[in-house]
Amino acid sequence: MRWTLGAVAAALLVAAAGACGSVISVPDQGLIVTGCQIPAQCIRADCGCNRALDGCVVPCTQTDPNDPSTCYCMPVASGSTSVQTQCIETAQACVGRGALCGGTGAMCQPVGTTCGQSGVTAVPPMLVPSVGMPAFEPHCQFTDDVCCAGITATDGGVPMTD
Repeated sequence: MRWTLGAVAAALLVAAAGACGSVISVPDQGLIVTGCQIPAQCIRADCGCNRALDGCVVPCTQTDPNDPSTCYCMPVASGSTSVQTQCIETAQACVGRGALCGGTGAMCQPVGTTCGQSGVTAVPPMLVPSVGMPAFEPHCQFTDDVCCAGITATDGGVPMTD
């Protein structure tokens, strides 16, 4: 009979459990992480998604003084109601919430800048699922981004405008 490593481990586990009682003293090798882990942050569910994320990031509630990297995202008061928060990385907070920004070479820039301005960090638009049909549309990440539209094949090489 040929024994594999998994079969040997299972046989030893059954033998150990039978010989030593019904409680397995060896902890599970899986790790269950609870709470909000850095670099994620607590983001309000009603975030307006401007580039500065004004008022969107809320402090985490520390639960373990020995582990400053873990905390919990608790609801925050907003008038007479409370707003839920979620633990996500800031890059995930506002995926494709900005304007449609298409064409080859399209770029999204911070508010207050102009297309082609030097020294500005521009990023390509994000592809997000479109409404109503299984396709993707290019959108800027933030609602206040400036869309520097690219060139499309159907417009004769003229840059797209909104």
